[in-house]
Amino acid sequence: MRRVVAHALVVAFASVGLVVVGGALTSFAWACERVGPGGICLDGEIVLPPPPPPSSNPGSGATQPACHDIYSGEPTPCTEPNAGVWFGSQGCYAFLLEPQPPAGDPMWEGHDPGDGTIWGCDVDFTSNGNTFFVPGRPPVVNAADLARQLIARAPFEVADVRTAPVSTFHTYVNVQNWVWVPANQWHEVSVSLTANGATVTLRATPSKLEVDMGDGARPLVCRSAGREWRQGMTDAATTSCSYAYKKVSTVNGAGQYKAGERFTMQGRLFYTVAWTCTGNCSGASGTLGEFPAPVGTAQQLEVRQRQTVVTR
Repeated sequence: MRRVVAHALVVAFASVGLVVVGGALTSFAWACERVGPGGICLDGEIVLPPPPPPSSNPGSGATQPACHDIYSGEPTPCTEPNAGVWFGSQGCYAFLLEPQPPAGDPMWEGHDPGDGTIWGCDVDFTSNGNTFFVPGRPPVVNAADLARQLIARAPFEVADVRTAPVSTFHTYVNVQNWVWVPANQWHEVSVSLTANGATVTLRATPSKLEVDMGDGARPLVCRSAGREWRQGMTDAATTSCSYAYKKVSTVNGAGQYKAGERFTMQGRLFYTVAWTCTGNCSGASGTLGEFPAPVGTAQQLEVRQRQTVVTR
């Protein structure tokens, strides 16, 4: 199989279609050469079938490429890594436009979007500029795969973890420390992408707050944003998200004391992700499971031990 990198950023889903190679319609498929964070396709590829046998030149016995420049008649490669696929009928290298233009756009040249696809050429040669219409139905978008790629673009909140007592002060062993994130960080987020006639919308709902308290124990897991502690609250106030340290931060594993030593605390939100799709979709809706947001800023918290003093 031959591969050629498309001259545009595309989303990495499998698709098939037709291109003109050497003056004939040839089937192709999309693939992805370079995948970025979260599965976003950074460099799209057109995967072409093996080229036909080269034609012979009876005069010299040399072989000639199957593609030729329609203006000069000179041979030209059928593919170019940074330009796309050679369209002999148009005399240019071209790539599939993503997203496709809306119905009624002059680029459709009077056709309906369901009749074919619009490609972009590396030169201006029509009244529409550098685009042209290629007949044939667009491939159905794999909505679940596209939704997975959208996870990297979701505007997840970076947890701004707060504690009471505040991290700039200190706390004590066996004291219940309130832990929370601001209420405005606990909300649904969404992101959409339109590709090849399909619009996929990703919706993510917060599912938990997970905080590494820095003492080597298992992370604290809270199923809500927690409750903000406010000045004036009495000892009767309660919260669903709290943590009590079992050891001091000022003594290391070897039993050595170091004044002012602190635990490093860091948290992140997790989201339950679902998607919906309208248009040229393989499905209408689905779920993808739970995904973490980026980790929040690390904070330092000093944990001390209360000492009992006996007096007479």
